[in-house]
Amino acid sequence: MDAAIQVTPIAELGSFSGRFRSGLEPSQQDLERPLREKQASIAIVGGGFSAIATLNQIVKKVEERREQGEELPLIKIAVFAKDGIDRGIAYRQPGKSEDAGVFILNQPADFMSWDPQDKQVYTKWLHRNNKRDEFGKQLDGDSFTSRALYGEAIEDLYRNSLLRAEALGIEVVTVKGAVTDLIVEPKNTGVRLEIAEAEGMQQSAFREQAGYTVLALGHSPYNPFPYLNGSDRYILRPFELTEYHQLKTKHPELFQAGEKDAKVALVGGASSSLDAIRALEHLGFQGRYVIVAPSPSIEVSEGATEGQTGDYGRPWSFDPEVYSRKSFADYRPDILTAESFSPTASFLTLGKKLGQELKAAQERGFGEGHVYFGLPLEEMKRKIEGLPEAETEGARQFIKYVTHMQGCATAPESASLYRQLELQGRIDRLEGRVTTSPQSSPNLAKEDGPLLLGTSMADGRTFVLEVDAAVNCCAFPKSHLSPTTARLADSVSTDPNSPLGLLGPPAKIGRRFGAETFAVEAEEQAEQALRLSFKNARLVKEGSESVNAN
Repeated sequence: MDAAIQVTPIAELGSFSGRFRSGLEPSQQDLERPLREKQASIAIVGGGFSAIATLNQIVKKVEERREQGEELPLIKIAVFAKDGIDRGIAYRQPGKSEDAGVFILNQPADFMSWDPQDKQVYTKWLHRNNKRDEFGKQLDGDSFTSRALYGEAIEDLYRNSLLRAEALGIEVVTVKGAVTDLIVEPKNTGVRLEIAEAEGMQQSAFREQAGYTVLALGHSPYNPFPYLNGSDRYILRPFELTEYHQLKTKHPELFQAGEKDAKVALVGGASSSLDAIRALEHLGFQGRYVIVAPSPSIEVSEGATEGQTGDYGRPWSFDPEVYSRKSFADYRPDILTAESFSPTASFLTLGKKLGQELKAAQERGFGEGHVYFGLPLEEMKRKIEGLPEAETEGARQFIKYVTHMQGCATAPESASLYRQLELQGRIDRLEGRVTTSPQSSPNLAKEDGPLLLGTSMADGRTFVLEVDAAVNCCAFPKSHLSPTTARLADSVSTDPNSPLGLLGPPAKIGRRFGAETFAVEAEEQAEQALRLSFKNARLVKEGSESVNAN
């Protein structure tokens, strides 16, 4: 960027709030406060659920410290959200009321807490707001609610966080600008953010400085198949119901009653493929689904399922009733025991052992869920303690992965729908990948014809898959981030004193071992943000006093 670009400390940034989407305009007026020498500045990059959860945890940590009588400096938080703040990609409110229940959470309410100190926080919100299902039954901890309803809870959380911040004297400003680069200052004294195209700012591009910065990226959207851009037969965002409506509007022939030959490719076997099926069935699609993924099986046995679990395991059944049965406690691993677990093994090595454990469990009559809950994680953690982080990175990521899988599930009604479609012969599964090469997969968007997807199979075969439409159901690991977002994520260090932290994407290990869930990671980022922003505010003050003395 131009060397003449203005550098503005966040503490001097004027109170500016861009327009919020989804009705998230804060109720209080923006606060104007004079700059003080010891003002701590925190930047949050991102405008979805991850950003809101981080903001909430920062406010909560300040509340706890104030209750203990701790004297704190003034705090200013700047949220950089290119498109404004909203619920997040997966929880947005559909445009039509009849579409609100199409997308369902992949975990029951008791597993959806944003507060690690209160596992039932979402369930309590459902009770407090008297939320009921379509039959009038009170939604409870074992309910799989709609994603839109969870989005309502996120909106409430955001408003509540702003009101609590105001009561504490924390100033929160929102800048609708894209962060294009991050520079960690010498001696970890802060982070310089480069911002482009900020709405409401006089300059088109500028820099800002923060004592601590959280990359609240979550599941940042990325298009793994750019050669399909512009095709009205390609759905990029599996949770955006408007894209399904557009497909039906432009190609009504695919949704005609009795149309059994139409084919839709679901690229990626993650749980979002089930959401895509729900959306298409909701709009009347009666054709066939072709799931293309490295592990395309979405096994549905008893209870609900999770979609693709990566290269090292297959989906597993989950049911709150089954979970409480003695059979879970009965499971004992044969291969991944505490004794055989190597804390310095790579993630790939441990993943292969997990695959062997899953296969052996199936032969003994156990399901995948029994394995995930039966692995001796506590013993594994103890073997890691005290060892260098660089040597145990794979083992720590493996434990985080297994912990995540313990909570994965999908609504029983989605599992039932999937079984029904299987029995009807409407689901085909291909074990392989859709290539991202435009040479082998030409984009036929300019023609009113089918999509041609170059497919590489697990057995080495390659061929062109012809379908009438395709849905991007890929998960968003770090390798699938946009180039800019991936570069920002790569800036994150494992140094505990680094002023730059990351909340997501899922494939990135948290700074501190033990942050195995989203809620815990948000809490840890808040703690780091306060600790290091206070420290860096003090260093800035001391440096200023030293200069003045000279």
